[in-house]
This record gives sequence, structure tokens and C-alpha cells, in this order.
Amino acid sequence: MAEIIAVVNQKGGVGKTTTALSLGVSLAYLSQEVLVIDMDAQANLTSGIGFSSPAPYYDISDTLLDPSLVFSSTVATKVEFLDLIPSSNNLIGIELLLKDLENREFRLKSALLSLSAMYRYILIDCPPSLGLLTVNALCAANHVLIPMLPEYYALEGLSMLAQTVKRVKETQNPDLDLLGIVFTMFDPRLQLTQAVSKEVNVFFPGKVFDTVIPRSVRLAEAPSFSVPIHIYSPKSNGTQAYMDLGKELLVRLEPKVDTMRRLNGN
Repeated sequence: MAEIIAVVNQKGGVGKTTTALSLGVSLAYLSQEVLVIDMDAQANLTSGIGFSSPAPYYDISDTLLDPSLVFSSTVATKVEFLDLIPSSNNLIGIELLLKDLENREFRLKSALLSLSAMYRYILIDCPPSLGLLTVNALCAANHVLIPMLPEYYALEGLSMLAQTVKRVKETQNPDLDLLGIVFTMFDPRLQLTQAVSKEVNVFFPGKVFDTVIPRSVRLAEAPSFSVPIHIYSPKSNGTQAYMDLGKELLVRLEPKVDTMRRLNGN
């Protein structure tokens, strides 16, 4: 069964989509079978991996309305080991359609049950809100990854998000845990950056990734060429940072994965 990671932050502009896509590519480069799911109506992850939106294929909105369409909604990318469930503007207003459906918080979980054995990792790029789409992701996932800017305003949002994760764990998904927090657009020269980093480490001991994602012109440019940073600028510090993040994630999760496989006789 796949390790399912919801990449979440209700604040926009924190590098959430870049992290979901770039981490997915890094894991694929490390020979892991990966599925990335674009749950954001802006479809930036979809376009960032080279797919147009809207397009003549099923997308995540179809899967949420009819979980049996999950296989039809999954497409291969040009990156080996990396598949995608794309998004489109069809996702706009989808919460209004979902609110009257049975088990509305578990639509994504139901869909992923049938294909999670095909992948080692599933990464979900959540919308910048804590609405029903994000709740679907949290109910389907067993891990939460929070990209975060090293700014004081971000601390308030982090506290709110941590409470949401705790509430979902207590009421809907007991398997959910906080995998970690990763700092993005990180500039170690700034005193504010160091102060915020220190405070987050105090409040979330052991949950902050050692790897930080630097502020990078190349990372900002890559989406306009519809390719991930690994292809746009393979030797950039952004590419190296996300490869390091992928390796650190494997160190955190692989012992658990290997143990579960041994217990299951795989």
C-alpha cells in the first residue's frame, strides 16, 4: 500500500504546489513509483508537469464525483515512475456538488483504495483553504507535509492547520500524522528567518525537515516552461534541495514501509 502524503497549507504563495510537484519528481528520480494528485482548481501542478487544462481526459473532479473513474483519470507523465491525476477548472464549485453526496469527506479515500497498491508514494497537492477538498485529502492521507515560509504571519496559520490535522485525526482518520514541516523560500542570511525557524523547532520538535528550500529564480521560472525544476535546471540549487528533501523523506518513511512489507509478507 502506498504512503499517502497530503501537501497542505491554507495560505497561498508558500511554494505548496512547487513542493508537491518537485518532491514527487525527486521521489520518481529515486526510482519510487509515484502518483501526484492536483486538488487545486488553479491546476498549476497539472500545467507544471506539461499538461494543458482543460483537456480531453478525466480529471480529479470526475474522480471525486465517481470514484470508479480513478483509473480513467490517471495519466502517465514524461517523467519515469511518475503518474498524475490532473485538475482543471471543473473543480471550481465542486464542493457544492459534493456536499449532498454520501460520505462526502471520504470520496478521495474511496477512489485511492483501488489503486494505492500500484504506487509507493501518493502526493496530494491541496487547495489553499481548509474546505471540503482539503478535508478529503486529509481523510485519504496517512501523512501531512506542510510547506511554510519563514515568516511570523505563517506561524499563526501553522497553528490553525495543526489544529485542523488534529481534529481530522480524532474524528475521521486516526492514521493521520504530521510527517513534517519544510521551510520554503529560505534565506539563512535574514535574522527573521532564523528566529522563525527556531520557534517552529521549539513548538514542533522533531517535525521540521533539515532540508530547506532556498529562494530561487530558477524555481520561479520553471512553471512558465511547463516542466519541473529537475528538467528546467538540473544543476540548480532548487533541484538539489528537492532531491535532498526526497532523500530525507525516504529516510523518515522507508523503515516504516519496509516493516509493513515484512509483516504483510511482501
